[in-house]
Amino acid sequence: METKLINGEYKTRDQVVIENIGLVEKVANRYEQAGKPSGFEFEDLCSIGTIGLIKAFYVFDGSAGNQFSTYAYSKIRGEITIALANGHDRGVRYPKNIKEKAVTIKRRNLQDESIEIIAEALEISEQMAKTALEYLNLGKALSLDETVKSIKQQEERTYHEHIGANQDYSMVVVKDFLNRLRPREKELTIALMNGLSSTDVARRWGVSKTVPYNHLKRIRPKLQAYIGEGAIAVVK
Repeated sequence: METKLINGEYKTRDQVVIENIGLVEKVANRYEQAGKPSGFEFEDLCSIGTIGLIKAFYVFDGSAGNQFSTYAYSKIRGEITIALANGHDRGVRYPKNIKEKAVTIKRRNLQDESIEIIAEALEISEQMAKTALEYLNLGKALSLDETVKSIKQQEERTYHEHIGANQDYSMVVVKDFLNRLRPREKELTIALMNGLSSTDVARRWGVSKTVPYNHLKRIRPKLQAYIGEGAIAVVK
């Protein structure tokens, strides 16, 4: 995993996010009342602020000796204020019951089974099983079970609990980025993340192999612009 120089030490993205949960909460707490008229809860603002924190990690230049927290604060605040101005969170949330079913699917090692088998095993509708599986497939499999201190509740919680019903921050970023793509670009990206090849997608669409390839060429610079020069390879 990529590391960056943060306050004199080389750290991974995971480490930086976990260490700066308190900063995200501090900013979210400041805007909690302002977010309520638009339907934003404290946890929603934390999720949105985390997007800003991750962006800060990728574009921060620690070689100049600047403090990361100062830079990250502006990114976190900016992401939250933009969301409040738009009046929505650009699709970073999934219903709580979907998240819970997704966790159950993972715990029971059902993620590689068919929608029908998952639905039967969990005694849920196939549509719910499909949505829960999408939640798992869009998120990156990260282990974020370390405890962090919640400044609002003053208790130890895992990062998953902090962000809400086992939602990891890679999921937040990926979902946010996907919602900025055109429909075909979004469909192609999800297909590639789910293990399909460009040839598979072309066959599904009933077009030549060059069509997905041309879409992919347009997606890459969008991803780079979204996160910065240190962008993770969501699409290869």
